[in-house]
Amino acid sequence: MLAAYQQHARQTIRRGRASRFGSVTPQSHGDVWLTGLVVFSASVTLAGLVAAVIYAVVLWPWIGLYVLTPAGVLFAFSMAVALRTRNRWRWWELG
Repeated sequence: MLAAYQQHARQTIRRGRASRFGSVTPQSHGDVWLTGLVVFSASVTLAGLVAAVIYAVVLWPWIGLYVLTPAGVLFAFSMAVALRTRNRWRWWELG
């Protein structure tokens, strides 16, 4: 049974590796336009949010103290926990 399926298994594994690492799937023009639109919209939205936060902090400095500082501290804490525990969750990954 091993002799019968060994060559087929090798070819399947080689094809899987080649398609994963060696080639890029071509995109149609519609996909490129949609991707560009999404990236542009996200960047405009992000720039507007950053400008709104800066404007709010300039007008009311306590917003920076009571809203942005705790959010920054929580983000830093969550990143520290994620970096410390990432090796414990490696077994969870498939592949």
